[in-house]
Amino acid sequence: MLASLSAAWLCLATAGACSNPGPAGSLARFEFVETHMGCSFKLVLYSTGAGEARSASRAAFDRIAALDACLSDYDADSELSRLGLRSGGPPVPVGADLFDVLRLSKEFHARTGGVLDVTIAPVGRLWRRARRDRKLPDPALLAKARDLVGADMMKLDPEKRTVQLTKPGMRLDVGGIAKGYASQAAIDVLRARGVARALVGGAGDIVIGDPPPGEPGWTIAVSGLDPNAPEPLTYLLLKNCAISTSGDAERFVVIDGKRYSHIINPVTGMGVVERASVTVVAPDGGTADALETSVYMMGPERGLSLIEGMPGVAAVYVRETPDGPRVVESSRFKELPRTTAKPAAASPTLPSMTPESLGFDPERLARIDAAIDRSIAAGEVPGAVVLVGRHGAVAHAYAAGKRAVEPAAEPMTRDTLFDMASLTKPIATASSIMVLLEKGKLRLSDRVVRYLPELDRHGKGKITIEHLLRHRAGLIADNPIGDYAKGPEEAWKRIADLELIGEPGDKLVYSDVGYIILGKLVERVSGRSLDRFAAERVFGPAGMAEAHFRPLGAAGPVPPAGRCAPTERESPGGAMLRGVVHDPRSRALGGVAGHAGLFATADDLAAFARMLLAGGVAENGRRVLSPLTVRAMVDPGGTPTGQRRGLGWDVATGQSGPRGALFGPASFGHTGFTGTSIWIDPETDSFVILLTSRLHPDGKGASPGDLRARVATLAAAAIVDAPASRPPTAPAGEAAPSAPSAPASRPENPVAVACGIDVLAADGFRLLQGRRVALVTNHTGRSRDGRSTIDVLFHAPGVKLVRLFGPEHGIRGELDAAVADGKDAATGLPVVSLYGAKRKPSPADLEGIDDIVYDIQDIGVRYYTYSTTLGLVLEAAKESSKRLVVLDRPNPIGGEAVAGPVLDPGLESFIGYHALPVRHGMTLGELARLYNGERKIGAALEVVPCRGWTRGRTYDRTGLLWVNPSPNMRSLTEALLYPGVGWLEATNLATGRGTDTPFERVGAPWIDPVAFAAAMNASRVPGARFTPIWFTPTERQFKGERCGGVLIMIDDWSAFDPLRLGVSLAVALRQSYPNEWKPEKVLGLLGDRASLESIRQGKGASEIMAMWGPELEAFREVRGRYLIYDRGAD
Repeated sequence: MLASLSAAWLCLATAGACSNPGPAGSLARFEFVETHMGCSFKLVLYSTGAGEARSASRAAFDRIAALDACLSDYDADSELSRLGLRSGGPPVPVGADLFDVLRLSKEFHARTGGVLDVTIAPVGRLWRRARRDRKLPDPALLAKARDLVGADMMKLDPEKRTVQLTKPGMRLDVGGIAKGYASQAAIDVLRARGVARALVGGAGDIVIGDPPPGEPGWTIAVSGLDPNAPEPLTYLLLKNCAISTSGDAERFVVIDGKRYSHIINPVTGMGVVERASVTVVAPDGGTADALETSVYMMGPERGLSLIEGMPGVAAVYVRETPDGPRVVESSRFKELPRTTAKPAAASPTLPSMTPESLGFDPERLARIDAAIDRSIAAGEVPGAVVLVGRHGAVAHAYAAGKRAVEPAAEPMTRDTLFDMASLTKPIATASSIMVLLEKGKLRLSDRVVRYLPELDRHGKGKITIEHLLRHRAGLIADNPIGDYAKGPEEAWKRIADLELIGEPGDKLVYSDVGYIILGKLVERVSGRSLDRFAAERVFGPAGMAEAHFRPLGAAGPVPPAGRCAPTERESPGGAMLRGVVHDPRSRALGGVAGHAGLFATADDLAAFARMLLAGGVAENGRRVLSPLTVRAMVDPGGTPTGQRRGLGWDVATGQSGPRGALFGPASFGHTGFTGTSIWIDPETDSFVILLTSRLHPDGKGASPGDLRARVATLAAAAIVDAPASRPPTAPAGEAAPSAPSAPASRPENPVAVACGIDVLAADGFRLLQGRRVALVTNHTGRSRDGRSTIDVLFHAPGVKLVRLFGPEHGIRGELDAAVADGKDAATGLPVVSLYGAKRKPSPADLEGIDDIVYDIQDIGVRYYTYSTTLGLVLEAAKESSKRLVVLDRPNPIGGEAVAGPVLDPGLESFIGYHALPVRHGMTLGELARLYNGERKIGAALEVVPCRGWTRGRTYDRTGLLWVNPSPNMRSLTEALLYPGVGWLEATNLATGRGTDTPFERVGAPWIDPVAFAAAMNASRVPGARFTPIWFTPTERQFKGERCGGVLIMIDDWSAFDPLRLGVSLAVALRQSYPNEWKPEKVLGLLGDRASLESIRQGKGASEIMAMWGPELEAFREVRGRYLIYDRGAD
């Protein structure tokens, strides 16, 4: 629900920030943000190290994401939505989370006299449209919807855990309880991981754990009717509780002069019209969230009477009256501890480093401040914020002048939110389009009428998506503002009826209309509004903690308008535009449009710039865009001189003033009408952000073009380690930018990696204390000092190890056939084989067991069976109500690369448990989380992460002893080759088994080694060379036969792609030996029918691999939700 206490809350949390840790073992503060449930969930915690903090936050956010996937009424695939589709039918079994939320809602429905009613959804959907169109719901439709509302028509059976919606057409909306419930669930996850000093909040629903070190509690500001007031009602000092606020300060709609809240009365079916704000403090998040909405609708007398009768619950009710706000506090609210201290200031998203460490001259950088001060003194701008960064960190930040001069002067601050104006185009809209492109939903060459057929008139049928992105669609810059007077629907009809002013593709005409169309395209293709899609797919993943649109009157929870830089009055004598988009067309469209409407801070833009410069990977390690997508966005293509625009970005046009005099032709950026600008230079890995409030207060301020150029020039001149000359990149000084990437100069930080068993032991085995444990392991499960995990746990104090399970190759990793049950000689414990008569533990195997512990070294390949055994053990844990604890280990071939086809449906087997690509780039701990979530197993799962491992580290950079994971996996080189060579052994090809170098050689009796080596070297597999050889394998294919073939040598690990090797081998075999080579049985390992058919058809390696693109991007998106480890600086 809406948070009037957001002013304080937003000070508490920003993405990925960290205070400087103190001495070893001391607690440091870490802050994270992600978008879930349509809003920013923010998390603040205290931990001893960044790795533990990120791992804990990842687990908490995963829990929230799982609840969002279950409880969303926006997602047609959620469990809640699927339940609605079965309304009018028999009882439906549901998961534990959904049932628990519905049980709680039913309980509060009874307590509140029917005020909280999750069956309100049919009415709520009518009001969503009413707020968008600014028209009251049709009375007939409203009456029909109200007939479907009534919690008594929702039947719950706790014993069978079923739900029955007795009337056809019923739908559920748990928005009145879900965010508080999710925040509580996240805190519970953190506590289970030993992180007790934490705070989690989704919008205004905040759950608080133990206080910060040395403090009596967390400082939370409680606001009244106006969250933008200079001071809140009070500051509370809270710990181990939840606090939620409901009100209509920023979520309402005015229709025919009457203000309607977003909160709907289930009895009348109408939005509440009384202005009020309610804050509830309760023992848990679900209770606080449910009560704040209920008390708001019940009124102060009934509502606070309810509160007084509930132990541990307090509330304050603020109500608008003719004489001003009236504040009524419950008795327990009056007793809550208070403070006069304000909350801690927010930490920026990116780290700050000294200018010298980032290659800047600090004295030269300081000249920027003087330039800003002169501009303010000259009256050019009332205030400004500038950030200069490089190599993923901020080197210089300066805020000066005034944020506002009317009605009262306010100082400019670094965390000021600015109306980004046209920066919306590249950051929100173009980036969203490119996300959809990566998902295979559209192509740049597609004609836009394919998705928006209503535009197919007056020649607009020729316009492509690329034309729109580059402002070359032949559209007018802006259509008349009168076209927007009758609301969004009529405005869209007017746009559809526009005539072209030029031939699509002919020339550059900077067009707001074109980006309005692109915003509509995002909505039509994704099925989500632009603001919601951009928040979930761009802002959140990029770590843009406070970037958001502000839909007029129908907003989700947003930062208070008081932190926004005002622009000018909406009309002479009218209200000052503050927290309301300045652009009149965007404002007429409800505040969300493809050309304008984004609000953000300078630090939000810095996070975005860092992401682009790192090839699409954000500071938090999440991939937002692929490197090739970033390159495409900043590539001006064949556009003529003076009209050089990328896909959303300005490269070299008449509007490129923010480049200054020194940044090179590969640099790019954009400006905004309100006085905003960003310029990014891949060559020096730097960015310059300048945000001014130039329109305030009267709209007469001139464009800060000169200031933008001066600041950029001064920033570039302060870089003292840039190359003195630039390699030629394009003729005549016109450079097509290359893909930004992390600079190669970043040093590696050598780290001795500790695996999960070492982390568990260092923590005194606290996770397993007093537990009876079964262990799934083999010879690779060992501590850093060489002891087997069996021995470590067998002798661990407070832990009772009672049974062992062994995977393929047995508990000692020595067998290459079926494995029988047995007994461990060292401990006398029974060993149950999971690669013999059974592949999955039975309930009898798990009797008397509390926890199953899993510790095996995997190699990161889909058809390596240890990951399948993990999935089956996870299923068994769920079926027997046991907890699975995965002691994680590094992915030896690295955790960044994802390659190969994703397993086709219907091809699942013991060598293909889940729809993964051949090379998935995940650890077993991460895979366990993915299996548990995506397969909806729902087991009690705990992952003990490695310490010190980052995704870019291969096994040779961990300091860990190599132990052959299986008899034929004898080196890291063979592990790296296995994703490419392994699937070929399903054909009639010898792959080195039965030699001293498995997978490093391939051959067959019918292969001419010299000719085949020449063909493979001609295929130019990056990072690999091929030597002709003869060899005689002693097992498997062609046992005892002399085979001609090639020895594969990897000479550049950074360039080598094993999947390209595998496909290139298959292509060469098909071309050279079409009759001898039999690929038919490869499907079980390769897992992709289309790839096999393309190999049969003789297609090239690049063409085959290109088919994998869309499904790999879709997998990366899913995978990102379950990753534990940072990308690091590797």
